Amino acid sequence: MKIVKVVWKDAVGDYVEMTKEELKQYKLALVKSVGFLVKADKKSIRLASVIMKDTDAVRNWLVIPRAMVVDMDI
Repeated sequence: MKIVKVVWKDAVGDYVEMTKEELKQYKLALVKSVGFLVKADKKSIRLASVIMKDTDAVRNWLVIPRAMVVDMDI
């Protein structure tokens, strides 16, 4: 499997009180994730950071919707 770096915009939320004006100015979190590329299609990128040696199982996986992807380096 290929190792890739995906730059993507993550949703942000919190329970902290803020004004509506502060919320209007809040920016999306820009995230960089690196992992084994399990699958990439029109809807999503699927990464795993751990692949078990003796089985087909993965751990620490992540599914990123394509609409949130800014860049991907293969």
